[in-house]
Amino acid sequence: MSIKRLIFYTLVLGSSFLISCFSGIEPLPSKINDLSISMSVPVGTGEFTINSAYFVGLPNINLPENVPEWAKHDTIFFTDTVPVDLSKIYEKSTTITTLAFKINVWNEYPAGCAVQVKFTNTAGDTLYSFWNNKPLMIPKGDIFATGKIFRPSYKGSVVTFDKSQIETLRTAENLIFLIKVGLTSTPTWSISYFSNYKFTCQVGARVDFVLNNL
Repeated sequence: MSIKRLIFYTLVLGSSFLISCFSGIEPLPSKINDLSISMSVPVGTGEFTINSAYFVGLPNINLPENVPEWAKHDTIFFTDTVPVDLSKIYEKSTTITTLAFKINVWNEYPAGCAVQVKFTNTAGDTLYSFWNNKPLMIPKGDIFATGKIFRPSYKGSVVTFDKSQIETLRTAENLIFLIKVGLTSTPTWSISYFSNYKFTCQVGARVDFVLNNL
């Protein structure tokens, strides 16, 4: 059963007992118009382990030969592309009144990182880049001397679109995560434990919109 029909049955058919209790009220309309709906929806999640890390250029940190190749670079990178489908939100609405995104990032690594998140279309064109195309800085996570995780770091950000931006994402097809990690200040002893850690990036949306002609 569609949400429109369910709401109609609930409000119209289920209201007969109320009418018998209250006299003099106006008759219910035959059609319900302009129903405001608010909902929260998951958009996309990316998880990154050291196996998916990559680096650019030649090694520039002097470390023993028995360490992984990525550890010899002062900066490593992670990236992931997550398919998204926002079209259903737009199709159900005549007017979107509020569109806001919550970005959550958890970092288990003992190294700080910079995170960028953006939406692209099928051609790979950037439709919107969060934080004005600047990265969100995430502090390092805390680990014990045994390498076990003590406390992941966390940072959240809420980005609310203005009315002129709402239509921007109608053709969005992908959510791109880009992570840049600096290793210069990372303790050498912790490198052997990096395979135990991960980054988690989570994006959700809050949407307020109007349904017409129920």
